[in-house]
Amino acid sequence: IMKGVLCALLVVAFCGVSLGIWPQPHTVNMNGQKTIAVGKNSINIAATGSKILDAGGERYKNLFFPFPGSTSNLAQVSITYRITSLSENLQLFTPEDYSINMPDSNGNQYNIVITASTVFGALHALETLSQLIIYNDTTSSYTISNIPFSITDQPRFAWRGLLIDSSRHYLPISSIKRVIDAMSYSKFNTLHWHLIDAQSFPILSTSYPQLAKGAFSPRAVYNSTSVKDLISYAQYRGIRIVPEFDIPGHAASWHAGFPDLVTQCPGNLERNINNIPLNVANPQLFNILQTFLSEMSTLFTDQILHVGGDEIVDYCWTQNPQIQAWMRLNHISNGLQIKQYFENNLLNNIFPKLSSPKTPMVWEDLFDAGVGFSNASVIQEVWSHPTQLIKIVQAGFHAVMAAGFYLDQQIPNPSKTWYEWVDTWKNFYENEIVPAGLSVAEQQRILGGEAAMWGENVDGMNVDSRIWPRACGTAEKLWSRKEDTVSASAAVGRLISFRCSSLARRGRWSLGCVE
Repeated sequence: IMKGVLCALLVVAFCGVSLGIWPQPHTVNMNGQKTIAVGKNSINIAATGSKILDAGGERYKNLFFPFPGSTSNLAQVSITYRITSLSENLQLFTPEDYSINMPDSNGNQYNIVITASTVFGALHALETLSQLIIYNDTTSSYTISNIPFSITDQPRFAWRGLLIDSSRHYLPISSIKRVIDAMSYSKFNTLHWHLIDAQSFPILSTSYPQLAKGAFSPRAVYNSTSVKDLISYAQYRGIRIVPEFDIPGHAASWHAGFPDLVTQCPGNLERNINNIPLNVANPQLFNILQTFLSEMSTLFTDQILHVGGDEIVDYCWTQNPQIQAWMRLNHISNGLQIKQYFENNLLNNIFPKLSSPKTPMVWEDLFDAGVGFSNASVIQEVWSHPTQLIKIVQAGFHAVMAAGFYLDQQIPNPSKTWYEWVDTWKNFYENEIVPAGLSVAEQQRILGGEAAMWGENVDGMNVDSRIWPRACGTAEKLWSRKEDTVSASAAVGRLISFRCSSLARRGRWSLGCVE
C-alpha cells in the first residue's frame, strides 16, 4: 500500500513541473534566464495556406491552454513559419525535421520562428512548443521560460509505428481517433492497422460486401466513408495509416462470405480458428484477392500495403484431401512449396496489377520458412528476435522491428521483469533497434520499429490505458538519438511530466504510475 501511495504522490509532485520534452529533441539550447506569462489570447499563430498546418495551429492553440488562465501581464507572442514545402502528401521518408527559435525581446512583443522542411515537421514543432508552455496550478497562469532558447530536432527513424488490432475486438472509430491523437503527442508517425484476422472481418468491401458477414456484428464494420475520414484525421496529425490484410493464414473470417475460400483443417486443428488458412486449391482465390486488394489499394492512400504471411499452419494444407489432390496436379510436395506458390502469385502477379501501386510488407515468418522473394522491395516486419532482423537486412531487405515492443506481453524482455506491469515501458525504452555488427548499408535498411497492441484483451474501453503511457518508451526510442535513449531510469522524470501534461490533461487517461 505504501508503495502505491508514494507512487501517486510522485505523479502529483511532477504534474506541475517541466522536466523536459518527450521525446527528447536532437539539440536543445535553453540557457536563457527570462520567463514570460502567456495566454490563449496573447499568442498569434501565422497562417500558411496549408490546410493541415493551419488546422494544426488552431488545434494546438487550444492544447497550449487546456485550463482557464490568468489574463494579467501577458506577453504578446507571434508564431511564424519558414516551411520549405507545403505539400501535404505524407509517406514513408517524408521529412519531419524542425527547429524552434525564440529570441529575447526588450519589450513585450516576442516572436517564435518555426523552421521545417514540411508541414509535418512543423506539426512536431507545435507539439514540442506545447510542452514548453507550463501551467501553474497555484496561480492559474501559463509561462514560457528559459528565453532566449533554440531547439533543433529530427527523427532517428522514418518508421515510428503503433499497431492496433481491430479484428480480435472491434475498435470504434472514436477510440482509434483517441489513439491517433496520443500518437501525435509522442511523435509516432505510422498507425499499423491490423484489420482482419481469424476472429473477424470488419472492413466493408463494395466489391464483395458479403465478406463483412465475418464481422462481429453489422455495427462492427468500417465502411469506406469511415475509413476515409480516419485517414484524413490521421494525416492532419502527421500519422500515416498502413492497413494489414493478413493472408494466407488466420483466414477463418473469410468463411462467412466465401465458405469455399478457406481450408478445412483436419482433426483437432479445426478447433483453433487461428490455424485455418485460405484454400490455395480454389481456382477463384487469386481473382477474388486481386479485386479485393485493388479496392483496398485505392481506399488506403499510403504507399505500403501489409499482407501478413505469419503463423501459417502447413498441416492444414498438406493433410486436406482436396489440397493433396491439387498438390499432386501441380507437382507440389510440401508446405513450403505451397507458401512459395501463394506468395509468387500475390507479390508477382497481384501486386503489379493493383489499382494503386503499393510496396508489399509481410511478417518475417515467410523469410524464416525459406520462402524466396524475387522482389527485394518487400518490407519484412520482425516480431521474434533481433537475430532475425540481422539475417533479413543482411539478405538485402528493408525491415521494421516489432520484437521487444509488444504491449500485450507481461514480460517483453525475459531478462528484465517488473513488479508493476506498467513499468514494462522500460523494456521498450532500452530495447535497441539496431543490432551490433551491421555494416552502414545494413543499418540503413532498418526503417524503424513499432509498438504492437494486439487485441485479444483490448477493446474501446481499455485501449487507452493499455497503450499509454507505456508506448511512450517506444516513441522516444524511435525518435531520439541512440545515445540519448540508453537509460530508462534517467527518463522517468520526463515521462511522468509528459504523462500528466500531454496525456492526462488532454483526456488520454492511463492507469497506474510509471515509477
